[in-house]
Amino acid sequence: MKNSGIKFRDYFPFKIWENNHLSHTELGYFKHLYLGIYLSFLALSVFVIGLIHSFVPNFLPFLPIDIINKIKEIFEYNYSTTYYNENYNE
Repeated sequence: MKNSGIKFRDYFPFKIWENNHLSHTELGYFKHLYLGIYLSFLALSVFVIGLIHSFVPNFLPFLPIDIINKIKEIFEYNYSTTYYNENYNE
């Protein structure tokens, strides 16, 4: 079979495992756990409300965007690092 030159990183340009993740995020385990669960539920609510809004456009017209902005605000306030400054593309 011919090697196409496509690497795993071409499909998944993120790390699957990071040994020092908590030190990079500068969060303790329980704060990270809380934020992970809380932000995941907010993201799930965006999906559910967005799906309903797709069928009934007049229902909660801007709430999914407001929740996305809230997720971004919480993330930026609590995390000192992002994907872009972790040198994942090396």
